[in-house]
Amino acid sequence: MKLPVLFALGSLFLLPVVGNTTQRQHRGRTSAPVLPDFVKVLHIRLGVDTERRLERRIGKGEVTLGGHSNSGREWWYSNGLALYADAFQRTGNQRVLDTLHFSEWRGRLGDTKELKDFGLGVWSKVCIGMTRQECLQALPAQMPKPIASADAIVWQQNVNGTRAGKLGTFDYEATLQFSSGRLKSLLLESSLIEE
Repeated sequence: MKLPVLFALGSLFLLPVVGNTTQRQHRGRTSAPVLPDFVKVLHIRLGVDTERRLERRIGKGEVTLGGHSNSGREWWYSNGLALYADAFQRTGNQRVLDTLHFSEWRGRLGDTKELKDFGLGVWSKVCIGMTRQECLQALPAQMPKPIASADAIVWQQNVNGTRAGKLGTFDYEATLQFSSGRLKSLLLESSLIEE
């Protein structure tokens, strides 16, 4: 076995790095959260990526009043889809995307031609007006078990990770919202509980 050679620089000894430095730098650290499949849409990491990143991907949204001052954005698409996004917590001078709300589309959500290149993940086959059973049948079998109420079906998962160097638990939720037993909208949300 070869031993690394020590280099002397005054009274400072330098040990050359041997092997894969990337692995060593990340060993023992937690990185950005691994997102559940039910929040993977538009190639965006909900709860990690910024509103600016979303706009760079799908185009500028119209500023709208949201739950947070000047952070709401809205887009409308040819199949009637109304997409609303909101951001809250800051990373530097940018707001982190924490909400995506899809409503009013015709046909399958994944057929939104302006968003086809970005993907709508497990939600691609759902259609406004579907029954609860039809929605569940349109989703992949490996989806986690949801919680159902009178007007919603909710998937929820907590994931450990970091954002801007802060360790915490990310709470992810996906909600299919129903009115009179028919699908009305899809809501994806993320929040970070810092430790």
